[in-house]
Amino acid sequence: MNPSITSYCELLIKWQRHINLVGPKTIENLSERHIADSLQVLRHIPQGASVIDLGSGAGLPGVVLAIENPSLSVTCVDNDQKKIAFLVEVKSRLGLPNLIPLVSDWNALSQKYDVVVARAAGKLTNMLAVMDSCTRVGHGLGIFHKGQSWREEYVAAQETWRFSCTTEPSLTNSDSALLIIQNLEPKVVQPIDKPSIGQLNKESHEEIEGQRGSKTNE
Repeated sequence: MNPSITSYCELLIKWQRHINLVGPKTIENLSERHIADSLQVLRHIPQGASVIDLGSGAGLPGVVLAIENPSLSVTCVDNDQKKIAFLVEVKSRLGLPNLIPLVSDWNALSQKYDVVVARAAGKLTNMLAVMDSCTRVGHGLGIFHKGQSWREEYVAAQETWRFSCTTEPSLTNSDSALLIIQNLEPKVVQPIDKPSIGQLNKESHEEIEGQRGSKTNE
């Protein structure tokens, strides 16, 4: 494992004692549950791209991407100041000039990025609304980790959006998939409301709980 990834995991475990950065039950399996899961994104991102990690939390996948590919400019955005404080510490300790921690609600974002990434950060329809506002028209790339309901979310998103999508099975969870979105445009003429981070965080929690329920019933 990259020594900087090891150092990042050590910092995460240290801070986890004080704030909830990742699910408590996953802390003992960081390498597979979070690091390997984040690394799945890496090969889809062009060299030198500007990347925004929505609802970054502990910096997954944003920190992993910044470490593994220094050519990327990675902005990790979250509205939780404690989590951003952790990412500021990661940036300083690991010496990551290409990592940009940002306290913000997604509604307040004005900069345009090449790539949008997120892990279980909300319903796909809403994630596409954020992607639409954060990327240049016709040139954005979205890479989203989705749980067991990804097929239903994909169908629902097509009611509001036109886009091309490539899906890949997750390498770390057989119920999950990686959705790679391009050529995004709305089907409706009127403006589409961009969801708040609170709404997306609620949806993320519901998705995670759904995955836990599925595992319990197996």
